[in-house]
Amino acid sequence: MANPVDGAAQCLSYATIDDAPRIAKSVQRVARELGRRPVGILVGTGAAAGQAEAVLRAKGVRPIRTTARPAAVIPAVVAGGSTSRQAASAVVFEDGSSMTGDLVVLAEERVSRDGLAAGAGLQTAAGGGIVISRDYRTSVPGIWAIGDAAAFDGVRLGLLVAAASAAGACATQLLTAASAAPALQAAA
Repeated sequence: MANPVDGAAQCLSYATIDDAPRIAKSVQRVARELGRRPVGILVGTGAAAGQAEAVLRAKGVRPIRTTARPAAVIPAVVAGGSTSRQAASAVVFEDGSSMTGDLVVLAEERVSRDGLAAGAGLQTAAGGGIVISRDYRTSVPGIWAIGDAAAFDGVRLGLLVAAASAAGACATQLLTAASAAPALQAAA
């Protein structure tokens, strides 16, 4: 995975559609404080950035998109000259250039740690991610994978399947297996 961006904790991040409600709340707060439609700096490439841009536009943000990874994120300055710990308004690049807006969203593609998964005996996909079946099961019994780590039919699922839905499906399978176990032991 790429090195972390200095100050990234002070900006919004987008990885999956599950991040949209949190971003919407932040956009509403910023728009209310400004009294106008916010300008957003969107950093990223690929599907995550495309989806983040759609969310921002739907929430009334004028996104300015850059594919260049910043060296640092600059916190927003609020009334009284203090900096906000929950918002960022600018990015600075390695060459010293910068972009300024009303909020910053990082939508970087996640990189799976396939070596770690393979070392644990899990089958990994050629394009990255842990190979799963339709019910999120991996090649190792008792282990499921969801989100950015999962790959079905060669496609990483992070942006295609909401994490809450996938987690719910896995939890149902685990609960079903746990409730069946005492019945199997009693029959033996």
